[in-house]
Amino acid sequence: RGGAWLQDGSLVFGTGPGVLRRVREGQVSDATTLAPGEVSHLFPAVTDTSDFIYVAVRDDGRRVVRVAGGGGERELTTTSGHAAMIGDHLVHVRDGVLLAYERNRETGTLSSRGIPIGLDVGVSAAGRALLAGSPRLLLDAPAAPRATEVMWLDMSGARGTRVADAGDYWQIR
Repeated sequence: RGGAWLQDGSLVFGTGPGVLRRVREGQVSDATTLAPGEVSHLFPAVTDTSDFIYVAVRDDGRRVVRVAGGGGERELTTTSGHAAMIGDHLVHVRDGVLLAYERNRETGTLSSRGIPIGLDVGVSAAGRALLAGSPRLLLDAPAAPRATEVMWLDMSGARGTRVADAGDYWQIR
């Protein structure tokens, strides 16, 4: 699940259980390799280098954020949902806490401890953390029952008409 355009113009994407795939110059190849005990790689995200991050899901359900690039892959931290590089910070949710790790631009390494920047941050059933951000703004949402409808709201915030059928919506724009 998920996809990301990398700086070299290639597309990294996931379609379900298994590895992430890469499309570059019309050719499709594996972008990641499942390690022993892993069942899936999900949610690729760009960095400001040619690397990308993603979440590896293990057969016991644990999730690990990894970085791929420079001819290898390495684990960064455990997580409950997807992760994102926002400026020089890796952000992700672990057990309802939104954490930020500063990344050293020269070495690519992360600070040894995550700084809590949000509490009671939710993760969808599919493993998508309820967060979105840019270098200037970070939004998060608490855990909630599954979203089931898209509604118009008037300027006072009162509910209007339903826009779409019931479903599992994420990042409506």
